[in-house]
Amino acid sequence: MAAKEKLEAVLNVALRVPSIMLLDVLYRWDVSSFFQQIQRSSLNNNPLFQYKYLALNMHYVGYILSVVLLTLPRQHLVQLYLYFLTALLLYAGHQISRDYVRSELESGYEGPMYLEPLSMNRFMTALIGQLVVCTLCSCVMKTKQIWLFSAHMLPLLARLCLVPLETIVIINKFAMIFTGLEVLYFLASNLLVPYNLAKSAYRELVQ
Repeated sequence: MAAKEKLEAVLNVALRVPSIMLLDVLYRWDVSSFFQQIQRSSLNNNPLFQYKYLALNMHYVGYILSVVLLTLPRQHLVQLYLYFLTALLLYAGHQISRDYVRSELESGYEGPMYLEPLSMNRFMTALIGQLVVCTLCSCVMKTKQIWLFSAHMLPLLARLCLVPLETIVIINKFAMIFTGLEVLYFLASNLLVPYNLAKSAYRELVQ
């Protein structure tokens, strides 16, 4: 029991380290001085200067988010990290699909894959990577509905069905849009989550 409590204590501290590091980075970065240097230099036409007020607002929002993350209860913090990990995995899945589609376009081969060893090798490598991504997403989100995380496999399925390469490019873009819509739906269905997290953080801070 003592070992479990120690492990929970270590986990409780380790999960809050990124928010402390982010606070340190925000504290060290003086946004006003940064844009003043741009204005004084010969880079007056630098496009970064147009985003001065946006950067200032994001700077303060970063402070608020860091403090909220720092004071969240451990179970909420773990859930937040799992969501972030799932988003990274989905991004990795689309990167695999994009690289695969680009390599197929460069090869220019549209025939059956089993007749071309290099094409078959590319397909199997991408397929294994995609299956790993889908499985990890399903495990992280604790759901058996693995199809929710498999939109980025559509280009592979299209290639298996001998769809023309130009059409596969369109299918890949559709898969990215579909995943984006899934993320937006998830965010829209959890609009009150930031408020609940802030409320939990406030309770934790009071305790």
